[in-house]
Amino acid sequence: MKKKIAIIWFGIFFLFICRALSAQTDHSNSKTFDYDVAVFPGSTADKDLVRAFLWISHSDLQFIKTDSTYTARYQINFEVYPKNKPALITQDTTFAVHLKKYSDTIKRDAFRRHQFQIELAPGKYQFRLRVVDLNSGGIMLQNVKKKVPSFSGDKIVLSDILLLKSDDMDFNAENVLPPNRIHIQDQIFIYAQAFVPPNIGKVNLAVYRKQRKEVLLVEKGLPHDSSLLMDIFIPWKKEQMVRGRCQLVLQLSGRGRRQKEIKNLFFYGSINTLSDESLDAQVKQMRYIATGKEWDRISKAKGDERQILFKEFWDKRDPSPGTPGNELFDEYYKRVRTANEQFGDVGTEGWRTDRGHVFIIYGPPDQVQKSDEGMDQPGNYIVWYYQKLDRKFVFLDEQGFGNYRLVSGFID
Repeated sequence: MKKKIAIIWFGIFFLFICRALSAQTDHSNSKTFDYDVAVFPGSTADKDLVRAFLWISHSDLQFIKTDSTYTARYQINFEVYPKNKPALITQDTTFAVHLKKYSDTIKRDAFRRHQFQIELAPGKYQFRLRVVDLNSGGIMLQNVKKKVPSFSGDKIVLSDILLLKSDDMDFNAENVLPPNRIHIQDQIFIYAQAFVPPNIGKVNLAVYRKQRKEVLLVEKGLPHDSSLLMDIFIPWKKEQMVRGRCQLVLQLSGRGRRQKEIKNLFFYGSINTLSDESLDAQVKQMRYIATGKEWDRISKAKGDERQILFKEFWDKRDPSPGTPGNELFDEYYKRVRTANEQFGDVGTEGWRTDRGHVFIIYGPPDQVQKSDEGMDQPGNYIVWYYQKLDRKFVFLDEQGFGNYRLVSGFID
């Protein structure tokens, strides 16, 4: 286990040194950006307002040092496609970031925030958000399919949900929180809009976390004025936040009619704030770094004892005790998330696969070699080279279903 910790920590240290000496030389496929596309009532009855937000981490951009300044340059392409039709809107904007300190170029929690907004008629659309790193040539892409509803008629209609830092209802990218990376803090705010037709009268509002059915707020007889549109603005206290993934549900009902909006979120912060669901998953995922005895003891523990043992395990391996973060913990579970996103097989989470196992222990390979056969062909292979560690791993897809198994190389 000590060797595995050393390998993971070596990867963190080596990445820091390489970036300090020069710009990154490999724009990994694991790099992406946080985004949110939300639809609200527009300025007229026949149009809706679409807000698109992007949060691009400094750590996912390539900075090049010139004299005493580190510079990143990137372009954002925002495209809107009506269903089965050519692009309706295309916007291209180029940005430059100039920083004095190298340490600022690798901060995962330092973001470049951007917002686009347009008004669209109701219908089905695809939104394409593309970030092109002009220094490395790397491309980060997100495609979002979304239905733009009509905020009219005789039914309750809910907008999308936004999470805000402050209570001033400012909807710029500085105040809106990225749904996949929300830091646990004293308080945030849930915002949405609802269309409530006159025949509904008073409505009941319920807000809860789906996994545990934990109600954050229930308010009966919520009034609304004759404008038909109502703002929903709810504080979310720190004590009601838990680390890990959750589904926030906002439900509005009245006179036998009900409308529900669900938003997927991910919270990070103190290990003490793990939910039962996320703790269970993270205990299973630590099997690659814990000894069999440690893992068995933590996985069999229940309730508060389990969380205490889990925290003690990572506190003992904190490379910078006394600081708010734990770099080893953050790096390990960052690799787990990447493995789940990139290396999952049918019915198998990415972290459980051979490629996921290797990635979690050794990090991204220095070089990747693939067979020349077409997609999903029996006998396809992938070779990962770790030149600094003098290691090579060969993965073979024997059946042609994209399920790669480790056939050469061993994991310490």
